[in-house]
Amino acid sequence: MTREDADAFSSALRAAYPRLHFASREHWRTFVDWDWWHAAWKLHEEREKDGLPTEFVRHRMRHPRNEPPRYWPSLGVAEEREFYGWILPEDWVAQWGEEDNFGVRRIVNPPRLEFFFRRSRFHCRDRSPRRETVWFDDPPEPRDDDETIVLEGGELEIQWNRYDDEAEMFAKAVFRILFKQATDRFIQIEYKSRRALTGEPWRNRRYGAAGRRAEAWALARRHNYLDGGQLEKPASYPFAPDDVFSAEEFAAIKAKWKAELEEAVAAEARKGKELAEKWRREAESK
Repeated sequence: MTREDADAFSSALRAAYPRLHFASREHWRTFVDWDWWHAAWKLHEEREKDGLPTEFVRHRMRHPRNEPPRYWPSLGVAEEREFYGWILPEDWVAQWGEEDNFGVRRIVNPPRLEFFFRRSRFHCRDRSPRRETVWFDDPPEPRDDDETIVLEGGELEIQWNRYDDEAEMFAKAVFRILFKQATDRFIQIEYKSRRALTGEPWRNRRYGAAGRRAEAWALARRHNYLDGGQLEKPASYPFAPDDVFSAEEFAAIKAKWKAELEEAVAAEARKGKELAEKWRREAESK
């Protein structure tokens, strides 16, 4: 999901659940004295560099008492990517636990109806002097027609007790809202050649869906891809004939992958045998 997708998803969720609130996954951070922590950490690094003894730098977090965490207006806000969605009961009051080893307190009574959401982000390889992947919250402009830009997969996770009918209904409703705003049919792409493995789309809602803005972005340019574990394009993308593997090419590359996997498994088995033999000889020599 892009930020725009996340905004639309948030609006639809709130229309269905007026008591839904979005809190940061690390909701404790707003109660930390960050100025003090950065100064303390800088001193820690200076002492460590000079070879002087140092102490572990804990967070200086004020006790929130019954104060709730900060709530965000949308899952698409630029300041955060990871959220909890909570349906707050009318009498719910936040209860904060004891400090952990890092000086952090967390809410110990989260609402029963909740989900976790991590928003997608874009990335390009080799855009830094160190040839590392560079990440973007909004789609970057391509440097040329051939540059590969990828929108990584996000996450929507809901857990519930199998005997809790209300929580199960909530989870199913959230996913129904999601799939009304998403596509779930994709063409898989071979990474090196960036050609479609087959013209037949695949569909598995458990592992992949893309918001409408993400779909439009992937359709707008040949080398804009979605990442669902491997490169993908929406099923409606109009591939040129040469951009799709023939049946013979597809069979050949599957045979190649099979051989590479078998060789990797055999290599690991050989390493295991060699290590076991080494340990046996060491034990006999004692």
